[in-house]
Formats: sequence, structure tokens, C-alpha cells
Amino acid sequence: MKNKGQVTIFVIVGIVLIIVFGLVYFFLNNSSKENFESMEFSDIGGLVSLYVKDCMINSLIEGINEFGIPEGNSIMNDYILLKTLECLNNFDDLKESVTITTGETYFSTLTNEENVVTYEFLYEINVNENGKKSNFDRFSIEIDKTLLSFDFENGVSTKEIILFSVDKKAKIIVPKDTLVLDENNDPVKFVGLKILDKTENGMRNSIVLGNLVYEGLPRGAQFSPPEDKKVTMSYYYREEDIEPILSDFQTEEDLTCGYLSVSGAYIPWESNVDTEKNILTCEIEHFSINSPITNCKQPSTYGGAESNGVTVLIYQQPCILSVGKYL
Repeated sequence: MKNKGQVTIFVIVGIVLIIVFGLVYFFLNNSSKENFESMEFSDIGGLVSLYVKDCMINSLIEGINEFGIPEGNSIMNDYILLKTLECLNNFDDLKESVTITTGETYFSTLTNEENVVTYEFLYEINVNENGKKSNFDRFSIEIDKTLLSFDFENGVSTKEIILFSVDKKAKIIVPKDTLVLDENNDPVKFVGLKILDKTENGMRNSIVLGNLVYEGLPRGAQFSPPEDKKVTMSYYYREEDIEPILSDFQTEEDLTCGYLSVSGAYIPWESNVDTEKNILTCEIEHFSINSPITNCKQPSTYGGAESNGVTVLIYQQPCILSVGKYL
């Protein structure tokens, strides 16, 4: 019986260690501001804290993908709170080795600042491991909306740069030896990728897939890659994002990438769609607000009337067929 108990504890510790390493990897690769030095890993209480924060991170990312960037959205707040509690599952995975009791009330808040989303979770948790007690009533995580790379020398990338957005839905690749100049034609010191809510510009942006758009930083930066290379931006999209937005005249193969011009219209990039993997990839020449869009392809005949390239949803959001060029 004693050996069986020891095996159970080893299994639980193994599970928690996997979570720990997963969290460390997540934060290191997503520039999160969570201070790991302040966490205690030496006891089960510290590991329970990490277990909670892992659930909070996953729930927040899921909520952002579902609703966009939080901005006083009580439905989104309730959704993330519910997902966090579902993930914790009353700590059933940990209770074989320790005693965990929880309070009957819980509360959460979301704060959206310029570059950071903060999620606070108020929940009383008491941990007892052979008489050693740990008590928690508040947990907080921060996710940096902007990811940056500083691998430049005089504006030229010193290696191939691959940046993922914090939600892992967008990726930009800048080839090695690419010259990047800002809008004033000065060499850049960094490039970055930032997630924004799709209504950031005050418009409905009805042709945008999903709830998020992606801003390349510094905005207006222009790329001059080696002759045989291209700067690319890729997006992973969900099937449920496609169904409500495709018109009767276009299919999944007609999805494209576009950037938001100063006129408020989306302009498409050259792009291709992998419908099996749900990945949309486009070649970009400069940074601005970019997103996967639909109803913005080459002119064709819609119901017998020739289109001038403006989307069918013209009164909600126009797009202009001037591929890759500024207006």
C-alpha cells in the first residue's frame, strides 16, 4: 500500500512538472511579464499556484480568440471564468496526494491596457500536505499583446526572424539579410507583432475573419528582402470563422490577406490558402494592420453584374484591388 501511494505521488509530481516546464516555455516564448523568480517551486503549494495559472492562461487565450481583446465585455469575463473553473476541475488531478479545499465564491476581472491584458482570479484555495499548509485567495497573470525581435544591425536582419502572435494564430517570417526601414526611411532596430481587436479602427470590419487583427511594428516599416526571398505572414483560421462571413459568390479558396489602408479600405496581398490545414499565407511588403479577409478577390461577375472589386459588403467595409500598394 505504501509503495502504491509513492507511485501515485510520483505520477502527480510528474504531471505537475510537465505543467511547470510547459508554463516556462510559454512565458519565455511569449514575453509574458509574469515574474517566475517570485514563485516557490519547493512545495506543493507553489505547484498548485502554477496549476491555477496554467488554467488561467489557457482560458484567457481561448477567450481572446472567441471574443477579441477584452474591453468591458462582461460576457467574455464570465466565459473565461467558467473555462478556468472547468480546467481546474475541482483539483481532482491533485487530490490523491494532497488535501485541497476551496471557497464557495469566486470572481474575476479583465483589464486591457495598451500592450498588456491582465486577468485577476479571486478564489480561496487551501492546500494541506502532511500538515504543511498553503493558502491562496488571489491569482494574477499578464499577457503581453506585443512580441518583438531585436535581431537587426543597421536595419538588416542578422538571421531569419520568426514571430508568432500571442494567440499563436498569426506568424511572420522575415528572411535573413532583409533590409527594413521605418516610415521615415531610417533603419529599424526591431520588428514586432501585436494583436488588436478587429474594431480597433472604429469600423465593423465585416470582411475580417475572426475577432482579431494583427499590427506589424513599427507601423509603416518597409521590407527589402534578398532577391529570392519574401517576407510572409501566415494565419491559422477556424472553420466556424468562415461560415458566417463567406458570401454566396465566394468559397474558402477565395480567402486572402489584406492590410488596412489610410482610406479605411482593405487592400489584398498576394496569398494562397491551404484548406486542409486552414492556413492562409501572404507575401507582405510593409507593416500596417493586417488580417485574413474574404470577399476581396479579383473582379468577377456577380449575378450578371460586373464587380469593380469592391466587396459585396460595400456598405460595411470596402476593399480595393490594388494588390500590395499604398493608396
